Amino acid sequence: MAYLNLALEHREALLLLVQAVAYASATALQRSLLEAAISGFWIDSCATDEPVDQILRIKRSPPPFNTMAQNLRKSHDFGEWFEVFNDHYKIFN
Repeated sequence: MAYLNLALEHREALLLLVQAVAYASATALQRSLLEAAISGFWIDSCATDEPVDQILRIKRSPPPFNTMAQNLRKSHDFGEWFEVFNDHYKIFN
């Protein structure tokens, strides 16, 4: 839940930045929003108990963004919007 809460906080901050006409800062926050959302969705719907427990105990980092995104693509139909990121996974963590 922490990742999804973080994603929601990033979303709210992004909206405030857009309202303040701080477009460059809002754009910079998009990456953090996407990474937090993908991590949260992966933990909620794809991860097993063992890796989640290890991540919570800070004994292990979450899998690379690409791995989480590919797992989500296999298990969910997000539609075309998710495919936009397909060629860009390598730039994320």
